[in-house]
Amino acid sequence: MMRALSILTNDPDAAAPFQTNAPPFASAFLSFSTIKTGSACQTMKLKRLILTIFAISFNARAGDWAPSRDLLQAICQIESCNGRYLYGDGGRSLGHFQLSRGAWKDVNAWRKARALKTYPYSDNVMNALVNREYASNFLSLLYTQLEARLNREPTGPELYAAYNIGFIGFAQAHFDLNHINATTRLKCQQIAQMLSLPASNPNPLASAPPSPSLPKKS
Repeated sequence: MMRALSILTNDPDAAAPFQTNAPPFASAFLSFSTIKTGSACQTMKLKRLILTIFAISFNARAGDWAPSRDLLQAICQIESCNGRYLYGDGGRSLGHFQLSRGAWKDVNAWRKARALKTYPYSDNVMNALVNREYASNFLSLLYTQLEARLNREPTGPELYAAYNIGFIGFAQAHFDLNHINATTRLKCQQIAQMLSLPASNPNPLASAPPSPSLPKKS
């Protein structure tokens, strides 16, 4: 299940605008009422940290990192058993990569900043190619956020943890895989195992190769 940080709001599609110069998608992310830290000072520091990281990830364009085919295949296997189960989280996460409406909205903002076409959620979330592209874009966004926070390149399991429980959820676990919930931790271990498969082995996660272009927006 892919979780955008906007899941922290009661209604990810109706989040009130956040009155700062933060990127547009940050308005959906930044509901801090559920962030539990030791003190009001710690909460404020976390707010500032997240705002800074969002600004960095939104503005990064040239040379944006993109996930490998192997990582995408591993996540597809974990999320939907390679497309066998397209409905998750009570119908709130859909498609091969189990995308939520809030996460899709975040990626649309990321794509708009790069002058890329955007696609409506309801009409395209079940399109395997578009679903894969949006999952790839969301991982790119998460990579920039995690790199800024960790001061190093995040690992595949760390990227998946943020993908699964959201950046704020991972932040609350201090970006430590040992402190996340048991279910996500097990999936992170599975991701690590899949990414360590020898290249000579038949790849059980193989999926159709990506098309060179997305369908035209109607």
